[in-house]
Amino acid sequence: MQTKIEKLVYGGEAIAKIDSKVCFIPFVIPDEEVEVRITEEKKSYLRCEATSIIKSLPTE
Repeated sequence: MQTKIEKLVYGGEAIAKIDSKVCFIPFVIPDEEVEVRITEEKKSYLRCEATSIIKSLPTE
């Protein structure tokens, strides 16, 4: 699945939305577009891991 990272939250994880559920993803930064794999599914949220970065932020 592909998603866009929205923001960082407490604990260092980032959040994105997949099928209207909040998805927690470690080791990514806001505004990146990433391919993810769902590792855990709960009633109100998902835990995912990034498998590849589709679009990253430009570096200065």
